[in-house]
Amino acid sequence: MSCIQQIMAEQAIEEIGLKKEVRISHAEDVRTWIGEKEYRLVFPRRLLNYDCSKKDIDILFVGLITDKRKAFLSPFKGKAVIKESFNGRNDKVKGNDNGYFELMARSKFVLCPDGDFTWTYRFFEAVIFKAIPIIQNDSCLYSGYHFFKSSDKLEYDLMKTERNLNKIISQMFLPEIDK
Repeated sequence: MSCIQQIMAEQAIEEIGLKKEVRISHAEDVRTWIGEKEYRLVFPRRLLNYDCSKKDIDILFVGLITDKRKAFLSPFKGKAVIKESFNGRNDKVKGNDNGYFELMARSKFVLCPDGDFTWTYRFFEAVIFKAIPIIQNDSCLYSGYHFFKSSDKLEYDLMKTERNLNKIISQMFLPEIDK
């Protein structure tokens, strides 16, 4: 099974016509190398093409609902769209799950329970789609981003989503190259 970062990084280098090896280190301090250049995470620019102007979903969670995640999600039942999905575990779908990305683009807030580590790709996907992440536990990877904890009063602020997006674009998207 490929990790989502491997898939996303390979999509990112393919879309700009780069031919470099991708190496991934997953842990609390995730690293991605493309050739010899090091990044935290890398996302393909095509994710920026989704329409994020229609925010008709207040709070969203789509993903695997483990016993560990149930406790985090349960206070949001009835307030959030919560859909179980196994697509993140399916190599043929993850990284190309348009239905998931479209739901993210329509959401104001995205529930981001911990993944396999105390950080999750969902946090950064939420940022890309101008949603504000609601986290279970803090992570050094979230430093400098605007987010909420589940106990916070939620307030959607488009300016803060723009700042989040600009930060992720500058740090986690490959620069376009002249072909």
